[in-house]
Amino acid sequence: MAASALLPWHVEHWQRIQAQVAANRLPHALLFAGPTGLGKRLFANRLMDLRLCADNDGSVDACGVCANCLLRKAETHPDRFELMPEDGSDQIKIDQVRTMVDWAYQTAQRGKGKYVLIAPAEVLNIQSANALLKCLEEPPSGTHFVLIADTPGQLIPTIRSRCSTMFFRPPPTDAAMSWLESQTEYQPEHEVLLKIAGGAPLAVEAMINAGYLETRACVLNLFSVLRDGGSPVSAASVVVKQMPETVIGIMVSLILDLVRLVRGDIEIRHVDVTSDLAPLSRGIPEAQWFLLLDYLIECRALLASGANPNAQLMMEGICTRTAEALA
Repeated sequence: MAASALLPWHVEHWQRIQAQVAANRLPHALLFAGPTGLGKRLFANRLMDLRLCADNDGSVDACGVCANCLLRKAETHPDRFELMPEDGSDQIKIDQVRTMVDWAYQTAQRGKGKYVLIAPAEVLNIQSANALLKCLEEPPSGTHFVLIADTPGQLIPTIRSRCSTMFFRPPPTDAAMSWLESQTEYQPEHEVLLKIAGGAPLAVEAMINAGYLETRACVLNLFSVLRDGGSPVSAASVVVKQMPETVIGIMVSLILDLVRLVRGDIEIRHVDVTSDLAPLSRGIPEAQWFLLLDYLIECRALLASGANPNAQLMMEGICTRTAEALA
């Protein structure tokens, strides 16, 4: 049996998939779309594991012990292919897609069909997307494609049109909280984090493990210090002790709330620190925040590229830009 149960908010989607399988009408290309933190990759892996299992009896899970399942666990199954950015790149490149296409047109070795996972699909560049499109237009017999995208609008329309799209949406708050409480002892911060995460339960788990609220307190203090004229270099020396990706992500999230406050929008995510954010939102034009957001997004892309920038210098640049925005 599989190690984990089907997530409650996946049940309806799974029933739809099972009906398609039972009718022998599983689409050759599936697009699982929706915000991060909802388990789209878990769902995709469960589907592919089940379809590749040699001894599945029609249950929700792969058996986990047949030869096919053991190959899958060892990540050596010859009929499963995964496309993702490689070598520190932030894109899936055309050579990767060409390699996959050559593989896709070969006969399945284990007799259960072939499955390609593409995640995140929105990082296909234009050349690789067009190469994939040709394969989707003339799909190899017995090969299924599963694309995962947090922002499906970034995919070229022709790829989206070739896929059967399944949208994953956050469960109701009470259902999300019930699931979180079933996984770990209830903590008051669960509700706060769920709001910040846009209702995505798995994102809350990741935030807890990353010490999100502690890092957020550090970032809020950073804003306060810089607003009061503190040295960006000194401030950077403090915040650089945190994970740069986490710091930047929190800054982006807080700034989006600051923009909402400037606009008079009451639907902010960091509701528990509204009193800290409100003074920062006063008297600062919206355009200032967007300039800072653009810079933060550039920094995040640089980190994602694997370029390994100097963390201290990056944080000094971020703190300098933040001080300018708050001036």
